[in-house]
Amino acid sequence: MMQYFRFLDLGNMSAERMPGDLRFWKALSESLPGIKFYGFRGLAIEWEDSVQESSFPELETWVEWLCPPGAFSLGLSEQCDVPCVQRRKLGNYTTTLETLVWEILEREGYPKPKAIWEASHFEVKGDYDEGDLEDNLSKLIGLGSKSGLFDEATEEVRYLRTGDAWSWTEDHDLVESLTKLGISELVARWKVIPSSRSEFDSLRRSYKMHEISPAREKLRNRKSAPIFDKVDKIILDGASAQAEKFDESSGLGVFRISHSRHAEEILQKEELSSALNLGHSFLDQPIALTCWDERTSHRSRLSRVGFRQFLNGRGPIADCKKLYALRPISKQDFLTYRRAEAVLFGLEEIYNYRPWCLSGGATWLGALRNMLASHAGWQLHEKELRLLFEWELNRSAEFDLILFASDLEFSSVEAKLAAYGLEVYSLGEKVDGGLDALRVQMKSGENEEISWDDLIPDDELDGSMAETSDMSWQMPDRKTPAFGFEKISVFPDQYLLRILKARRKSKLQVGIDWNHRTHDKAREVRLRNEWDTPLQAQKRSAGAGRHFVEAFKSGQGMSGVNPRAASIWAVEYCYRELVARGVNPQVPIHLAFSVNRPHYVQASEKNSKNFAAYTMAIEGVLEALSHTSMRLVSCDLEQVSNPLRDYECEPLIHMRAEMDMQDQAIFPGFRMSGEILYAVGPRPIFMDAGSRVLPFVRVASNHVTKIQWSQQMELYHLLHEAHQQKMITDARPIGHGGVSETLLDMALWSGIGIQLKPGLSTMDLFSGAPGRFLVGILPQEEKNFESLIKGEWLTPVGKSGGEKLFGLMLEDFKEAKSWG
Repeated sequence: MMQYFRFLDLGNMSAERMPGDLRFWKALSESLPGIKFYGFRGLAIEWEDSVQESSFPELETWVEWLCPPGAFSLGLSEQCDVPCVQRRKLGNYTTTLETLVWEILEREGYPKPKAIWEASHFEVKGDYDEGDLEDNLSKLIGLGSKSGLFDEATEEVRYLRTGDAWSWTEDHDLVESLTKLGISELVARWKVIPSSRSEFDSLRRSYKMHEISPAREKLRNRKSAPIFDKVDKIILDGASAQAEKFDESSGLGVFRISHSRHAEEILQKEELSSALNLGHSFLDQPIALTCWDERTSHRSRLSRVGFRQFLNGRGPIADCKKLYALRPISKQDFLTYRRAEAVLFGLEEIYNYRPWCLSGGATWLGALRNMLASHAGWQLHEKELRLLFEWELNRSAEFDLILFASDLEFSSVEAKLAAYGLEVYSLGEKVDGGLDALRVQMKSGENEEISWDDLIPDDELDGSMAETSDMSWQMPDRKTPAFGFEKISVFPDQYLLRILKARRKSKLQVGIDWNHRTHDKAREVRLRNEWDTPLQAQKRSAGAGRHFVEAFKSGQGMSGVNPRAASIWAVEYCYRELVARGVNPQVPIHLAFSVNRPHYVQASEKNSKNFAAYTMAIEGVLEALSHTSMRLVSCDLEQVSNPLRDYECEPLIHMRAEMDMQDQAIFPGFRMSGEILYAVGPRPIFMDAGSRVLPFVRVASNHVTKIQWSQQMELYHLLHEAHQQKMITDARPIGHGGVSETLLDMALWSGIGIQLKPGLSTMDLFSGAPGRFLVGILPQEEKNFESLIKGEWLTPVGKSGGEKLFGLMLEDFKEAKSWG
């Protein structure tokens, strides 16, 4: 028995929408002139045949529950009125709407439905020959994913003629056939299921790295443990420090948004606005800080960096008694994912070890088999084993299966998760006594033991999982330019203008409402430009007398030259950002990071390079952690890479530190005229890779200044001491734009120009070398500051005052930097 609905989306009047690749629809319109497609959303609810139609909710009840704004037609007849194309996601509960409908029916006491579908619905109107229309649309659908109409891995699509039934049903025959198979037949099927190996499998093994440097250096070979094991161990070691854990619930939402370079500007604005609205609803609070990749991907996406991700590994479950699973969650169902996040952050007492997240790209049954085999004696329940097979049949790439081990009884876990609207299943329990087999507890009460030899595929018994993965990374030809910058020294203002214009073009010109970037608890100084603020570190109040400062940075710019150095640079920059805002370097600093995973291709040599870049990027973060007292609290190692530049596995770093309430945040721009300006930190020797000026002088560089962490920590403490003594009026970390761009940001923020000291070298002004600050000092504190900081770390820059920089009016720079 079915109940169907059709309604408009977001209150818009029905508009002409062409699903899929417009090239195909253009060809269709040429063969069938005059046809138009009008888009709607569709909803279908399927009950068991035994359910009486009289027990269905009334149409008026649905209108009251769903409250669809601008609804055109909520009810449908049993057959379609005009020809149409329908597209839906595979599997149950793939959208937030389906989850809400399920919960409404359950709350109101209606019969539990068998399935709920939401679909895109496109009605055909116009003058056409029905036979030609059906032939053409059938051809489009037959092209599969190539038509752009749908993704075969996650969706299905169909053409309906006038009078066809509105039925979306599962292939129940496949599910019912599982109940007829004996356990031995199920196990035989389980054995032949491929393992969850993927292109990521190489990173779960020990690896050997070949770093091929330019001719003047030797080939560097080294061996190491699996990268996932390293990250897992660090997070587990830090998990015991509950008092200092990363308090995500009270933090700002930090997001990465990427967009299509070739998309029209109006479409970019719409996608970004939609992404921000989504983030707003996902957080239950407005977004206070956003970051987007200047490197592009095919579509806009919003991904939370501060969301604890779970690795697909073989965790230590030997000490746990029971194994539980959540019903598979669609990545498109943000409501359920949000609730799962709340559970995984707020109910840590229900699991002994961080949950495992088996992604839709993996084979769940294969991954579970390998995980259980690595810990020997387990007992599964026959009912839940058949349920796993059913999930496997219905799953798609957009679903994740979350497993966790616990010592709590099922009734206790079920009650805790029910409050969040999550369904949990008890898969089985650990068997003590040295059982080296899988035991299945039958419905009849009997037990059947299965040898691992009968369950694990032969190739895995051969030990192929233990093979060492080989990866190689070829450094670019050695270039350490210290010359070729003569024009910059003559026309620094013109090159700085070029940098500003390039930055403007690389980002979206958007006019999104300011509410997306505010927070009622955020305490921030005045911003000159809401979308291009110089404040990348945000200070906020978390209540209960606590203040935090947060910073983020991407390793973009260096990742194509040296992924490890790019990660270290991004971590060090965030550390500098916190110190520049007044954070005491001695307080605990928490770090979260994400690295976009490599894009898998057919060429093995290119894959070797891609995975090497990914591994080195993660190694860079871990190396920086080993030199500091920072704590790794969260990581996302499965961001999607850009296939156009698949080897650039750039990190995105998010850091947080608590700040004394008595401390005043340092301003990121001049407070007054007459401040004495210094560049503080190790002086650059070469123009580092990533320096923004390099593209404009046609000079290539692969030089990356090596960070001396002991020296940097000493510098951080000295600067904090100067801040405590109230010598410093303002400070900013120096980034890829060098001293010149940092000066300009501070000048535009405050509206005060700079009188530069004569004789500053081009290297000083434009190199993006790490480790340096630009600080403003009170005139009367000049001698005290110079006595506090080592002479080799100090580069006098000039003083604030006037309305110019490099002889050019600030208004000219402001115009070049504006968003239009």
